Amino acid sequence: MWTSHGQSSISSAGASGNVTSNAVSSFSQFTFGSMSVALNPLPIELVNFTATPFENSVHLNWTTASELNNDYFTVERSVDGESFSVIGDKIKGAGTTNQARSYNLVDQNPLNGTAYYRLKQTDFDGTFSFSKIISVTYDGPVFPVMNLYPNPTKGNFITIKIEGLKNMETVPVVIYDQVGKAWMSKVLSVDQNTQTASDDLVFDKKLPKGMYLVKAGLSQIQVGKFVVYEN
Repeated sequence: MWTSHGQSSISSAGASGNVTSNAVSSFSQFTFGSMSVALNPLPIELVNFTATPFENSVHLNWTTASELNNDYFTVERSVDGESFSVIGDKIKGAGTTNQARSYNLVDQNPLNGTAYYRLKQTDFDGTFSFSKIISVTYDGPVFPVMNLYPNPTKGNFITIKIEGLKNMETVPVVIYDQVGKAWMSKVLSVDQNTQTASDDLVFDKKLPKGMYLVKAGLSQIQVGKFVVYEN
């Protein structure tokens, strides 16, 4: 965010010279320019940038009033508001336009608790700028979500992770083949802080090649699938 230190206009008859300022006390990023938008147009005029939890994700939306040489946007996320990393794909910008444009990106794997987001805008020449940082609190999935990996697997083990297990201390898990034969059953403990149950399910005997179903829970049964691709 640029801060104006104020100054009256400075003119020069030549193409070179120097300017002395008492507004800079230590080395930092600074520049010279005009407060006039017409004289110093920004790459984009950002109207808003919002983050909203929705079911098992966080929806990020932003609107621009105008754009100048805008190549693309990227969304960055942080757990502490200081160290950021890119999430999702690049969102193509409109180049140069005076028409309002709306954009969105869905964070399919949001952080539990408070997370911070910022928008990075990159010009065609590679220069970039950042939006203000916004925060959002995500309390976990509205509905339980099961993930299985690696998938496909060689049949020696499968890692299971179930998120969104609210008000549960344990969750039973059973693995079936396509004809209904149970190959493993186990009760997983639920981490009360993250509302997540996870474990590496190691098979005593390597599973035969084929498709398998994983059923978890009693009243609200979650079903996942994985494939064993070799004998």
